[in-house]
Amino acid sequence: MEKGALFKNDRGRWEFNTERGSVELSCGSVVEIFAFNAWLRGRIEADRQGYCFLHENDTDVIRDLAGTLARLPEGARARGGMI
Repeated sequence: MEKGALFKNDRGRWEFNTERGSVELSCGSVVEIFAFNAWLRGRIEADRQGYCFLHENDTDVIRDLAGTLARLPEGARARGGMI
């Protein structure tokens, strides 16, 4: 599974680079991030404050994702797609 460090692109969306190219994440993109010493599954959502990670429990939100490792779960595809 390819992974990379998240950064905000010029459109304000979270993105990470892999050997095959960049993966841009937009609303509804299913993604796993490495935080609190574990891979957490959730999705990218947006509100007035910008894009954030919403844990699969639908209550925990992480906004500052800069530098956080991310990967697409098996079979998942970024809604923003490969760039």
